Amino acid sequence: MLLARRRLLACTTGLTALLTVSACSAFDDSPKADGGKSAASSTPTACNGPAAPSFAGHNTAYDSAARVERDQAVGAQVGKPVLRKQPRSDGWAVVDLAVKTSVITNGVFAIGPDAFVLVGPNNKQCARPAAGSSTTAFNLTEIDEQRSGSGTVSFLVPPGANLSAYKVLYNPQGGTVAEATWATGGTAADSVTSSCSARKSPFKPVQGADRKHFGEPITVGDPSTVGAWINTQAPRPLPLKASDKHPNDVDGVLVYATIRAVGAVAYVDRGMFQLTDGKGTVCRYGALGTEGENLSSALVQTNKPATYRLVFWVPKGSKLSGWQVHYRQDPDGNWTNGTWYDPKYKAPSPKPAPKPTSTAKPSSTAKPSSSAKPSSSATTKG
Repeated sequence: MLLARRRLLACTTGLTALLTVSACSAFDDSPKADGGKSAASSTPTACNGPAAPSFAGHNTAYDSAARVERDQAVGAQVGKPVLRKQPRSDGWAVVDLAVKTSVITNGVFAIGPDAFVLVGPNNKQCARPAAGSSTTAFNLTEIDEQRSGSGTVSFLVPPGANLSAYKVLYNPQGGTVAEATWATGGTAADSVTSSCSARKSPFKPVQGADRKHFGEPITVGDPSTVGAWINTQAPRPLPLKASDKHPNDVDGVLVYATIRAVGAVAYVDRGMFQLTDGKGTVCRYGALGTEGENLSSALVQTNKPATYRLVFWVPKGSKLSGWQVHYRQDPDGNWTNGTWYDPKYKAPSPKPAPKPTSTAKPSSTAKPSSSAKPSSSATTKG
């Protein structure tokens, strides 16, 4: 359940006061479980709760995270069901599930044990034992970018149950359709770590655009009269601490950019700089800034170089290379006025056309119109 930030946890029963975990959860002990006993024996034979909710997706492997909740912002992980050795006095056996929940992107969520449902081969839900049956119980928990939740959720099954025929569903609202399923033979979640994103670079050089190695300046306009030198250093990894300013499933890449204006002040905007990887995909960044950045927009005074820190996002754990940094005077356009690259890799393509021979000198210092600026309401760019 998605919560507004800074709010206290509340149960979804409609009560306004903060309730205890036991009051929030519908613990279903032996009365309903007894319905699964055979007429000729007191030994339970099957789970006998409500019919299981449906799920149309693929089964996730145990110990692998599935993305759930609003915008799939939460990663929920369920371990393989473990049957306790000794049955209870009423004949039922107890199965424990180790569960973990964490915010993958951003948000504050309240997640309780009732979100997890164990389903038997008869497609009936299995009851849960009363509170206190486990010292590591997973209780109603508020999670965000910095706090995760973990613990044990327990269920009642017939003794000797073949747990490979059971499955676990994620159904936080108790509806008829689950958000995820874990089962024997399920598949592990895919992790996109081979490129920055799925978006291919749309950038193309204008006539006369520079292509330089990292550390070499490009020129915009005519620095002998009115123009600017712009330089970037090779991208480097930047560890990111958990924050609501960036998704939790990304690492940072830091780029230093230095601008020196000549003849007139130069306007610089964060959106003028873009990063692509060796596979030609565009790396995202936070339009409202990531920790460690110091550029939104600025005016660089003449003959007073300014250096800015730019932070881009890459998939967490990825090992990418072949970086290219693109500079574009129009922050929302696809035409680039210069590109930097690592000399160990091929030069950016396509090769720009030669600079025009006209004596006319384009201006590099005019501030773009308000329509060219990126929207401040966007959360990511690139």
